[in-house]
Amino acid sequence: MVGLKCREIAQLAVVPTISIRWNNISMKQPRIQIYIAMILAMLMIPTISAACTSGLAVIPTADVVGAKQFSIELQLDGTTNPLAADCKVFNAEFGIGDRLEVGVDTDLAEATEDRFFFNGKYVLGKSIDGKLAVAFGVCGFTPTGHFDSNPYVVATRDFARFRITAGASYLSRRTEAVIGVDEPLNEHVTLMLDHTTGPNNYSSGALNYQVSDHVGIMAGVLIPNSSSNDTRFSIHFVFGGALGK
Repeated sequence: MVGLKCREIAQLAVVPTISIRWNNISMKQPRIQIYIAMILAMLMIPTISAACTSGLAVIPTADVVGAKQFSIELQLDGTTNPLAADCKVFNAEFGIGDRLEVGVDTDLAEATEDRFFFNGKYVLGKSIDGKLAVAFGVCGFTPTGHFDSNPYVVATRDFARFRITAGASYLSRRTEAVIGVDEPLNEHVTLMLDHTTGPNNYSSGALNYQVSDHVGIMAGVLIPNSSSNDTRFSIHFVFGGALGK
């Protein structure tokens, strides 16, 4: 992730997210009004189910959102010193069967070379007991080809108290190792830690709080592997539900 561009965080991290920097967003902007209307409409769907994450703060896991499930996200990222947001992305993921999810990320910047970035993930297989899963995915695909897409393969192993995810991702024309762990601290809070190798990448720590069956909030800090990069923050909100009855 060279320079940890906003879109590159969104490409690698497929965690459902919602983030809003209110002092930078005018409610008069038509695009923002559309997204807020979508969120409110989805919250009124009677078949809403638990929000589902398919990644940690930065790296993907071998999870998918689930058959006929969706998650919609807004993401806010920025630097910690000075404290300033420089990234806003709207994400949407959809489950097709039990093994496949597809999605699109929308860059909310006023000026951008590519507005839409597509992604997908397929679970290659699971162990008989369901505790081990392996998945392959691609993030950040653009029809214009202005940016390189990021393929990856990861395995997630459930050890009851915690889970470990490990794999490899092709980032900025380099193959990097990724590893992470997530552990539920109670029925509402999950601790997430992950690391991506490479001088331009980051380690992260985050807490995810499940507000209700269909709303979650995640906040984390990204610590650079190189002192030449800035420490960053990431704040996420997620709305998830079922596509129809």
